[in-house]
Amino acid sequence: MKITPHFRRPGVMAVLVLVAAVFLAGCTPVVLPESWPGMTADSTPAPDGATPDARYVYVAYRNNLFRVDTQTAPPGRATERLIDWAARAPNNAQMFAAPALGADGRVYVGDYNRAIHAYSPSATPDPTVAISTFAAPAANDRIIADALVLDGKVYVGQGDKGIRAYDAQTGAQQAAFEGTNNGVWAAPVYDADQNALYVPSMDHHVYALDADTLDMIWKVDVGGVVASTPLLHEGMLYVGTFSNELVAIDVAARAVVREFATDGWVWATPSFANGNLFFGDMKGFVYSINAETFDQNWKVNNAQNPGAVRGRVAVIDGKVIAAFESKYLQAFDESSGVTLWTSSPATEDRILGDVIVTGDAAITTTLSVNQLLVAYDINTGGRLWSVKEPTQDDFNRLTTPGAQTPTQP
Repeated sequence: MKITPHFRRPGVMAVLVLVAAVFLAGCTPVVLPESWPGMTADSTPAPDGATPDARYVYVAYRNNLFRVDTQTAPPGRATERLIDWAARAPNNAQMFAAPALGADGRVYVGDYNRAIHAYSPSATPDPTVAISTFAAPAANDRIIADALVLDGKVYVGQGDKGIRAYDAQTGAQQAAFEGTNNGVWAAPVYDADQNALYVPSMDHHVYALDADTLDMIWKVDVGGVVASTPLLHEGMLYVGTFSNELVAIDVAARAVVREFATDGWVWATPSFANGNLFFGDMKGFVYSINAETFDQNWKVNNAQNPGAVRGRVAVIDGKVIAAFESKYLQAFDESSGVTLWTSSPATEDRILGDVIVTGDAAITTTLSVNQLLVAYDINTGGRLWSVKEPTQDDFNRLTTPGAQTPTQP
């Protein structure tokens, strides 16, 4: 596989060096300098990427895992939001995966030390430590992928190859598939009609597996590395690849039926709204294409502040909101691609995360510990609030009875 990135900004270069190190070295494990933030809302995203009913956002970054109440500001700090639960990964382990949420309130995440952890924000006496009765066996390699929690199982892609299923209560391994030729860096998507998991792999394939046994049903070569969860919509899988393409797989035909060429790698899951697909690429372009024909509706970028679009875009109220690595969010008209607003002020550091929308807030993550989570008004692009990485003061507050709300400084 030939990798020839041409990105100017150091944030994206660090990500590309990571990918190149893994795949040009024949999957030899590499030591990463630092993780990127992973974010999950407490409601299932719609096909357009919006989470209108979400109140809480869970974030994993470095060795910290925490929950933000998007509707509550600390006393006297209207431009912040309250961290109402936090935990740390054991042994200072770095986390690249976004937290996965179970129906019983548990939070699951894998780390770069090959471990999978479960937490309970309501645990007593100390909710800041992992649940000791969840004891999943160590993975063979680092865990980069988000988990999928489904029907009492936790499915986790493995850094070297394949995917495993663990009991959501005990962590006991229940099934495994090791038939990929490279790692799995993203969560699978579940097809209830087929009782199948569609697993993206860095070996250029998407695999269909039986959700109960993890036996392979079929696999399809998509021509490039896949590092994001496919979008499943009406029997079609929409998959971004590192071969500068978005492809459509017909689940019934078990084949790629459409391909759309992009300028750069497509890292994130596309979003679907009103018959169209919306997504960005690592060259900094945002696309709208017809989901049925793959004809392009429009293609735009942030001309004043160019930067890669690594994360998923959100579509809400006729707007397509994308996060650019160059420290800005930008909203485009869903029909024409015309710029509606550019966020202000810029974030302190680069943006590599998804955009999620809840209420009137477009939320993303940055690499700044002072603005790890940032929200902008979906109508104007003005900043609403931000959240810092948890400090020891936060952990002390959260483990002290009667001291859940921080005092005004």
